[in-house]
Amino acid sequence: MTCGSLSIKSHPEFKAKRVELFSSFFDINKPIEEVAKTVKYYDDLCNTINEVIGGNVDTFEMYLLILGALNVDIKQIDRNQLNEFYLKSEELFLEYNPVVIFENLHQFF
Repeated sequence: MTCGSLSIKSHPEFKAKRVELFSSFFDINKPIEEVAKTVKYYDDLCNTINEVIGGNVDTFEMYLLILGALNVDIKQIDRNQLNEFYLKSEELFLEYNPVVIFENLHQFF
C-alpha cells in the first residue's frame, strides 16, 4: 500500500497471528497450515473479485467462505460471533502495526 510518499506493508507476524486467532476463535479442528492456506486462498480470491468488479466482498462473507471451506457448519455462526472476531482481529492489527518500507519514496528516486 502506498500513501503519498509513504509505503507500508503488513507486520510480518500479523497474518500468522490472525490465522491462529481465526482457528482458535472458531474452534477449527484442522492443522494450522491448512487454515493458513485456506485463509490465504480466500483472501486472494476476494481481492481479485474486488479488483475485477470494482466492488467489495463483505468481510463477514469472506469469513463464512473460509469457515465453510474448513468444514465448519456456518449455520451455527451468527453475526454477533462474526463481529466479535472482527473486533478481536482489529485489536490484533493494532498490536501488530504495519511496517514502513519507504518514507519519502519520491526522494529515493
